[in-house]
Amino acid sequence: GGAAEGVEAAERSEEARSEEEHAREVASGRARFGLGGERGGGGSGDGGEEDGGRYSGGFRTHDAGVGNAGPEEASLRGGHLVHATEAPLLSAEQCASLVEEAAAAMAAGSSSSFTYTRNERLGEVHVHDLPQAREWLRAELRRSLFPLLAERFGADAAAGGGGFRAEELAVYDALVIRYDAAKGGTRQPMHRDAALLSVNIALSSPDEYEGGGTLFQTVGGGPVRLGRGHAMVHASGVRHAGAPITAGERWVLVVFALAEGVPQHARRCAERGAEARRAGRLAEARAAFDAAVVACPTDHEARHGLAIVQLMQGEDAEARRSLATAASLYPACPKPRNGLGSMLLEAGRTRAALRHFEAALERSAEPDDDDGWDASVNAALCTLTLARRGGAEAARWRQRLPKARLRLWRALASTPSDRRLHSLLREVDGLAPLDSEEGWAAVRAVMRDAAAAHRRRAGAALARSWTPPLLRPATCG
Repeated sequence: GGAAEGVEAAERSEEARSEEEHAREVASGRARFGLGGERGGGGSGDGGEEDGGRYSGGFRTHDAGVGNAGPEEASLRGGHLVHATEAPLLSAEQCASLVEEAAAAMAAGSSSSFTYTRNERLGEVHVHDLPQAREWLRAELRRSLFPLLAERFGADAAAGGGGFRAEELAVYDALVIRYDAAKGGTRQPMHRDAALLSVNIALSSPDEYEGGGTLFQTVGGGPVRLGRGHAMVHASGVRHAGAPITAGERWVLVVFALAEGVPQHARRCAERGAEARRAGRLAEARAAFDAAVVACPTDHEARHGLAIVQLMQGEDAEARRSLATAASLYPACPKPRNGLGSMLLEAGRTRAALRHFEAALERSAEPDDDDGWDASVNAALCTLTLARRGGAEAARWRQRLPKARLRLWRALASTPSDRRLHSLLREVDGLAPLDSEEGWAAVRAVMRDAAAAHRRRAGAALARSWTPPLLRPATCG
């Protein structure tokens, strides 16, 4: 009927927009950095490169898990794998030259706000704004980087057949990034990159900083750290974070690549949906997220974004289903759990809400990041709500109030002037007085830990906006 035809027309319109955006970005990348990789060509053979500059060394490979590499995983060979080179692609001299040019540009005021980060104290500069680095990268893409991506994820991959070829790749963007503990630019939060493939090349030696590395949400064993000149390649849809450094400077070159035949329709629809939602254009946002879900029904971020729009449109039941689907598709992400907990708390289902907040806290990278903070505060609120009710089970819930108190104290370390948190703490103290040295010792230990975490982030305070129950209007990222 007419409704079905309207939906199909909207989906075709979204698909056409994705194709147009993709074509523009590919053309822009090629105008800046040239065509894709070429077979053969000159090369120095440094650091494990042979065969005309192509990397021929070994790899350390990490598995993020099938289904955890974003909506375009199916278009890649082994898209769930993360590969780190065992030998350097760049010499120490090349790394130093890139850092020197980038540092001079940053000192002159050149910057970028490209990366997904809340910490504006990271130093960033586009490679296309660095004349020497741009020309070097144009050559290196053809000699080694694009062939490496094709060998790991494209038509040259071990699985054989299909996929993209090196000459079909284009640069979406390339950045030199500086993490600087002294300036408070220490980390990036968990996120996806807005591309198909990501290349990360360490420009600093590990002995020049403490901490750091790349933390993948579904890869165990802690952050992946690289030696100077070594590279790591992965699907841009694998969720990852820049682990905090605690001292020194860490310089990184990142290159984001597109493939001509992979327009990334689902990702682009979700991005347009988020932009329209932020602008208050809910009908447009709904159409974009609906198209994203149709394009990739297994993408948890599209489901989560759709849930927020559904909630804003008053479709609570549909929003709960979308959040539950997102949580089941990607159990590692805390955001759908926080969302489900907030909806259940608002509906008066406090115990069920508490279970979701506890699950979200377990999945948060840190108890003080946005997801962990939301989960901690709302879990404390649930415990307090259950303890207030009286009745036969009140005593059991009051036994849990000391844990709720510690969570509120930890939250106060990030937002010491939040009157609502102070009010909740007074209620907790009224029901479970803090009258023992053991209790105060636990509070002091939590505050010491929170202070240490704050120092690890070099004082990067996060803006909090907590109104219980909470469903923060943001996609996973």
